[in-house]
Amino acid sequence: NVRGIIIFGSATSVNKNSSWQKSLENLLLIAFENNIPILGICYGHQLIAKAFGGTVKTLWEGKIKRGSRLVTVEKSIFSGKRKSGSLLYSHQDGVTKVPPNFKIIASSEMLSIEAIESTEKPIWGFQAHLEATEAFVEEHNLGIEGANESFNFGHMLLDTFILSLK
Repeated sequence: NVRGIIIFGSATSVNKNSSWQKSLENLLLIAFENNIPILGICYGHQLIAKAFGGTVKTLWEGKIKRGSRLVTVEKSIFSGKRKSGSLLYSHQDGVTKVPPNFKIIASSEMLSIEAIESTEKPIWGFQAHLEATEAFVEEHNLGIEGANESFNFGHMLLDTFILSLK
């Protein structure tokens, strides 16, 4: 009865390969085989890339970068028409090679791979935090003015996935 899976962020790198990560990766592969839609956000995005043959590496000499960036989502099955908006981020790792049978659907000046989409199954990953709220901003010490724009754009993208499950 699973309609979809959303995998959120984690302070852990997908390259640590701990037992719980392997279990989560196996869950992704089972969902793939059963055409269950998957959305990965930050760590979830990176886990999708790794599970399906992409590469995730530490960026920016291992420094955690936080803030808001303008992300352009290309026309795709996920987003419909091309759109841009501000999204919040807090990470040090990123997808550096897209898995086979996936394509890049979003980019920014900071990252060329902001979001990916499977060309075979209903699977998407976004590096930025679509789910961010005021609590996220406070917890990550972002102190960003105008964060509501990021909340609105991120939540609109998140809602696109959730509404597709009905």
